[in-house]
Amino acid sequence: MPYDIIAIMTVYHPTPIHVRNARRIMEQVDWLFVFDNSPSDSAALFADLERCSYSCHKENIGLSCAFNYVLKTFSKCIAEDAAVLFFDQDTVIPENHITKLHGVFNELRKIGEPVGAIGPVYIDASDGKAHFPKHGKWITKESMRVRTLITSSMLCQYGTLKEIDFWNEKIFLDMADWDLCWRLRRHGYSCCMTQASLIHHTVGEGRQGKGGASIIIWKPFRIYYQTRDLLRLCGESYVPFLEKVHVFLTFFMRYIYQLAFLDHKYVRLRYLFYGIRDYFFKYTGVIRY
Repeated sequence: MPYDIIAIMTVYHPTPIHVRNARRIMEQVDWLFVFDNSPSDSAALFADLERCSYSCHKENIGLSCAFNYVLKTFSKCIAEDAAVLFFDQDTVIPENHITKLHGVFNELRKIGEPVGAIGPVYIDASDGKAHFPKHGKWITKESMRVRTLITSSMLCQYGTLKEIDFWNEKIFLDMADWDLCWRLRRHGYSCCMTQASLIHHTVGEGRQGKGGASIIIWKPFRIYYQTRDLLRLCGESYVPFLEKVHVFLTFFMRYIYQLAFLDHKYVRLRYLFYGIRDYFFKYTGVIRY
């Protein structure tokens, strides 16, 4: 019989810590699919997970392609109305997390909310604080309608993903989750965040600054993907204009901050240049120098 609740976890150079995170996820779903974007196979690490399939192409094909590989290759194993959850390797989930998230999803559907994706409030490991979006609209006591969600622990129905043609494979890494949310909303669905369950999630390499003025710090190479895919998305008609402006200004200020106050300034500037270059060359693969 097709699975009713599955999870897809992408990993890169996995360690036993990531296997521990995968086990926690596996214990809460019918089946876990792990896709390894590393250049070497680590199947032995995941061999003890009973309800888990491991895939590795020994090359980095990107986040979107990895998710789509599983969704399309194993489509016969997934029910049309199955709950599909997406995870990165660093997310730690509590007990009954997926049951709670799925329950809220179904409750919102019952009251007429056209929810296409739902995710939990996350506690950022860098500051230990729960992060709520600034522009959310509460629709119940514990759930709000939001513009976008982060990838990790996002829950969608398989049929909905198929309706919007799955993940956008032109978006390699950063911005893939926002792109999915924008396309869901374009198709009439909403994206919701709930505090019914919380996850611990690491965003970037930490934060600098205080409160609303804090800025997420990323490894220098992430500037490449963020720049390239941000420019690409700014040209898409399904991205709301005001959100294009907001995202562009947010990243612009982040670039200014990193180039002015962080180390490896030349490296960061070089990645920024490469991202702009490869946007114009319409290149969508792994970073190239």
